Amino acid sequence: MSDFLGELTPVAKGDDVRYVASAGRINAIQEVLRLLWAGENIRDEAGQFVSRGRGGVGIRMRRARRSGVVSKGCIPWTPRYVNEGTVDDPDWKIYLDIGTINGVLNDDWNQPLSLAAYDNLYYIVATVSFTDGEVSQIDYSLESVIPAAGDLDPMSKSVLPSTLEIILGTVKEGVACMAWNQNLSVESFDALHEPKSTVTLGELPYHIWWKYIVKGL
Repeated sequence: MSDFLGELTPVAKGDDVRYVASAGRINAIQEVLRLLWAGENIRDEAGQFVSRGRGGVGIRMRRARRSGVVSKGCIPWTPRYVNEGTVDDPDWKIYLDIGTINGVLNDDWNQPLSLAAYDNLYYIVATVSFTDGEVSQIDYSLESVIPAAGDLDPMSKSVLPSTLEIILGTVKEGVACMAWNQNLSVESFDALHEPKSTVTLGELPYHIWWKYIVKGL
């Protein structure tokens, strides 16, 4: 609870400068900025809370809750920064909104990913495993370097690649830049036909090299 928010009452053109720039208001603004940059949630007894946006610091009233279940739109893979530590000893985590690949959901989709450093750039990577051509497992990770090209665009001879890595987006200093914001479909296709030196009756005269293509749904 943050009682100092009571000092941050609206001002209008023509207000006495002694009121606008009072010591209480200045101290309250400094305290808000300090807590915001530390990643703290700020709320007072009246239900006001402070948020940091592109336009600066703003205060808006908390809406009264209605009874029943509140419906919230969910955009696949959208990351949320959460400090599960303290101001002095932060422990930043990333939570990803629910998303599917070929209709399959990661069993641990609501488990956080740990940030080694808040200021660093990380790639949000989904590693997709396949069994008999079907998605069998999805794992998320934060990588400090771009995955290898062979992992992002694998190709296998005569059999489907067993894994595929997909860069869902990036995060840095609390800001996300997402490459995907849809549920995904991964389809296999024959990318290359390699002629066989010898052909047995009933066989294809070439080897098939298989790859995957990723599409948004």
